[in-house]
Amino acid sequence: MDYSYSEKKEFNTLSEARKYAYESLENILTEDVHSNGEYCYIFFSSNGLCDDNKYIDELIYKEKYEWKSIARAVKKRKSTGRCIYVRDVYMRFYMYGISAKCNSIERVIQRIKEQISDKKWKVVTVGISSGGYMSVIVGMAIGAYKIFNISGQYSLKEQIPQYYDEFICINPLYGNIIELVKEYNQLSDTDKAGIYYLCPIGCNHDREQYNMVKDYPCVMAFLFPDKIHAATVYPFNFPDLLTKSRKKMERLYQRYDGKIIDKNVFLLRTITIKGVAEFIKRALKAKFNVNGMKKVWDVK
Repeated sequence: MDYSYSEKKEFNTLSEARKYAYESLENILTEDVHSNGEYCYIFFSSNGLCDDNKYIDELIYKEKYEWKSIARAVKKRKSTGRCIYVRDVYMRFYMYGISAKCNSIERVIQRIKEQISDKKWKVVTVGISSGGYMSVIVGMAIGAYKIFNISGQYSLKEQIPQYYDEFICINPLYGNIIELVKEYNQLSDTDKAGIYYLCPIGCNHDREQYNMVKDYPCVMAFLFPDKIHAATVYPFNFPDLLTKSRKKMERLYQRYDGKIIDKNVFLLRTITIKGVAEFIKRALKAKFNVNGMKKVWDVK
């Protein structure tokens, strides 16, 4: 929600604002959509959730979460019953969980289990970068129906050398999740979701992460030539991609296994009539302006 000026809490420093966000806010938001919908989408924010100079206004006053723009299109599908948004206000790979009450990755997992305990949902976890890392961890832990990891990590030691020791002290199982993926891979196919891993293979960081998991069949990698971290498909391609059935995702993977993907061809192969209609509607709203289109389809 947006606060009126009179309700806005004043902060003297960014550290004070972060402390307030962590100690006083839940940092998890649940939206019920269609009563007959069977899918629950869980969106995890990344370390790029918010710039420091916008932190107070966007993260606290406007309660910003990533993926809400994409979710607006996902929610139009009648099969969508619930959307849950999760954010890390410290933007440190969920090292401290999401709040003072939910202060570790284990507790985040438990909180999410509580959020989906009312129904036998087909859960889809989604995230980019550190959000993708959490999408894999939570998806495996709760028995998700589908797991989407867009440019997410599997080992953090190289990513956070300055506070890795503190990280594993709080979250001993999650500094490196390769073994967890290995164990997950050994489950029977009927028991596990595919980890749909969208990877910009031209980026050195992402290529290193891909090499760690490429031999596990449960990790179905879609390789894009981009050299920029987190750059894979077009943002307006996500609603159709996230809502595809497991069978269709597996067929896509069989087509592209080991190949470098042209995102334009991929878009044409995966977009639906609903996707085209939504794109046209938003393009008209943005008057086909490039910057305007970025705003109406902003993942972050």
